[in-house]
Amino acid sequence: MSRSWLIWSVLAACALLIVGAMAWSTNKAIQLEEKQALAESDAELEERVRMSLARMDSAASGLMILENQRPLHHYEPFFEPEDVLTASFPRQVDGFAHQLSPLLPELPEFVRLHFEIDASNGGITSPQVPVGSEWGYA
Repeated sequence: MSRSWLIWSVLAACALLIVGAMAWSTNKAIQLEEKQALAESDAELEERVRMSLARMDSAASGLMILENQRPLHHYEPFFEPEDVLTASFPRQVDGFAHQLSPLLPELPEFVRLHFEIDASNGGITSPQVPVGSEWGYA
């Protein structure tokens, strides 16, 4: 009788060892699946962010091209155009005529304000906000 009890004890110990090993391996497999699911969701999020940034970049590229081609004097509310002719067609001296900045009356889409920062004194100017005597003409 004691021999059968020993056999059953060894068998139970082996069964517990096998069940424990299976439980441990199942737990590790579940953890691995969770990590893979998290990595996949992170990759999907990163892909969505990348695509969103690419869409924003392509939408803003037209505006960037337009602004990069804009001459510097457009950032002043009024500027002196080059080669102004009078009725008798001689060229006029500087200060004869002033032209309204194309940025003063209307803004392009997605632009709220054009401005220029003067590096020498740190002042900020904008063609949409004329100063001094120019305010009355705008």
